Amino acid sequence: MADLEAVLADVSYLMAMEKSKCMPAARASKKIVLPDPRQFCSNQAERATEARQELAELCVFGLRAYARKTHACTNRFAQLR
Repeated sequence: MADLEAVLADVSYLMAMEKSKCMPAARASKKIVLPDPRQFCSNQAERATEARQELAELCVFGLRAYARKTHACTNRFAQLR
């Protein structure tokens, strides 16, 4: 009796293995889509250029504000004399 149960267990295991070979796994059917490397690099370059331009604009804005402030202070100092 134990031999019959062992044989049935082996047969059911083999049938399950055979069935799983026929059906693709759920993970295997999903494809990973990678971005085009050229497009990715050009996007990164555009972002870096935009960041550099923004930084340059902020620096110019800051320098202009500093110049206006110092000019206003020197004018006030000259008026006090």
